[in-house]
Amino acid sequence: MKNALLLVALLGLSQYAAATGDIHDLLMKHHMPSPAPAPPVVVSGPRQCLTVPELATADGNFTALLAAAKAAGLDSVLADPELSGTLFAPTDAAFAKLLKALGVSADELLAQKDLLVKVLSYHFSPNVYTTAQMYDGQKLPTLLTANATGATFTASLLTVDKVKAMEFHPYQQTTEVSIIPSGGAPAAIIKPDIPACKVLVQVVDAVLIPDLTPKEPAIVGVPSGINGKH
Repeated sequence: MKNALLLVALLGLSQYAAATGDIHDLLMKHHMPSPAPAPPVVVSGPRQCLTVPELATADGNFTALLAAAKAAGLDSVLADPELSGTLFAPTDAAFAKLLKALGVSADELLAQKDLLVKVLSYHFSPNVYTTAQMYDGQKLPTLLTANATGATFTASLLTVDKVKAMEFHPYQQTTEVSIIPSGGAPAAIIKPDIPACKVLVQVVDAVLIPDLTPKEPAIVGVPSGINGKH
């Protein structure tokens, strides 16, 4: 029953409110451990780059992402220095907002392995995209896209929202890039274009939620209204 309630809660996250208050209090309330001081990352051998887990560990703000990847069995995949693509990496603050919106603990979320695999797969694109290469309205494939068709294929994509914002000086502009998921609130890229070996990490301020609602296939040749549709 608890699993079903958690899934229903995730499916209903089309507009969840941003969490307020001190982030440390949120992490403690939902049993997500506060980031501890990160130990030095030692890269053995001739490799001169940090993998995603090494980068995340050194940063110290991605303990929830690392815990979710481990619970989903994806930690070894992210640790592969040959892995290539774009990772949209939610911070610990982003996971704290999600836990508050769902009303669940970290342990309850981490217990949902199949769900975590889908959600984390939605955060990774097999193509490398810098924020400069992204354009407004662009559809980005994810690891959920590979075996998807029809409406499920559409729900597996991420949409780029890219706008130019005026600074105080009238001739200076900044570009703000957000990622719009199919089933949740947009996530702003707050730290762009961080290399992790062959992966480009885009740090986002919200967990990207795919639309996991089962898609009903269309019935060809059936008049409107017979199958309950109007």
